[in-house]
Amino acid sequence: MPVSKRERVILSLAAMLVGVFVLDRLVLTPAWRWRQDLADQRVMISHDVDGAAALIGDHELFERRWKDMTGGGLSTSISDAEGIAYHAVRDWAQMSGLNLLAINPERVNDNSTLPIVVFRVTGTGPMRAVAAFLKQLDKTTLALRIEQLQIISRRDGQDDLTLELRLSTILDPQPSPFTDQENLL
Repeated sequence: MPVSKRERVILSLAAMLVGVFVLDRLVLTPAWRWRQDLADQRVMISHDVDGAAALIGDHELFERRWKDMTGGGLSTSISDAEGIAYHAVRDWAQMSGLNLLAINPERVNDNSTLPIVVFRVTGTGPMRAVAAFLKQLDKTTLALRIEQLQIISRRDGQDDLTLELRLSTILDPQPSPFTDQENLL
């Protein structure tokens, strides 16, 4: 049975549509997805590179701060670290007008690579004294960190506060014989 011209046109159009569909499913859509994945990866890598560049740029700042902390009293013994922190907190309280009630050392956490000594500090005074004390603590070059801070009003309607702090300081770990480059070779 001969195929008419109209049927040939319809068959040709149907074959082209099937070809376009197959081309889309097997070539165009996977290529588009692959291109989109590459663009997403480029953005992620760009963010990673920017973060790494910022970290490298901040290296000098962090190194300077680390040297300030180690030069400002990072010690290798627990008693030295306690003494340095005790005297600093006492001096700051005296300068700010905060009445210190207690400075109590707690257990030493030596499970990490940098052993940590923790202190509980309690003091009373007006808002001005508490703010001045916290400002001194913020400006210090000592390796002190505020773990917990609580400010409580002792009497309602009066400028009489209780400050409770949990401070920590790190100890300089004993140098390992394997940290020297010559010993690694």
